[in-house]
Amino acid sequence: MGGGKLPVVGIVSGTGREGSALALRLAQSGFRVVVGSRSAERAAEKAHDLATVLRSVGLSPTLTGAANPEVVRTVDLVLLSVPFAHVLETARQLPFRPGSVVVDTSVPVVFNAGKAEFVEVKAGSVTEELRAVIPADVNLVGAFKTIPARILGDIDSDLDCDVFVCGDSDEAKNSVLQLAHNVSDLRPVDAGPLSAARTLERMAALAIQLNLRYRVKSARFRVVGL
Repeated sequence: MGGGKLPVVGIVSGTGREGSALALRLAQSGFRVVVGSRSAERAAEKAHDLATVLRSVGLSPTLTGAANPEVVRTVDLVLLSVPFAHVLETARQLPFRPGSVVVDTSVPVVFNAGKAEFVEVKAGSVTEELRAVIPADVNLVGAFKTIPARILGDIDSDLDCDVFVCGDSDEAKNSVLQLAHNVSDLRPVDAGPLSAARTLERMAALAIQLNLRYRVKSARFRVVGL
């Protein structure tokens, strides 16, 4: 992935806030992006809207839309950008392509009375719960959990942060690290095995709490000394 043509990236629930932000940032970086949704029509509309944004700044993006099942049937690298409350049920219903790489971006946080609350899950992390749901012949990676959608979707702002990538397959993890390497001002960091998602999800919860406490929208992480 480091040289030549960049791969196609599919985004399940690409019409939501997080998914749209990821689609915009990846398309800006030259990736061909397939935006997914429960409705193929809505996905196509969102892809058109995002492409219009990028064309307005002189870029020529490749963004298309498709229903979520079509995305996972046809794309080898898929970001699962589904809200925590629905991610397990959504994953159970999708016909993932054997050998594909699926990237979980979800964080177990709910909001009550303006406060962010971290939800403990039985498996230790949402990503590990997904591992029990997604077929064994599909590679699962956790990434993009600690970067706010607000900064991802602001293409005029530099990310200037780290993206932490965890997974039990080195090959699958490396494909996501290479993807992140092609995004400007984003440094990919190998965070270790899939179980590291437990730490990453708590880091994401901390970033959300800091954003709320300091009334900002772009708190994120960068490790010094690496």
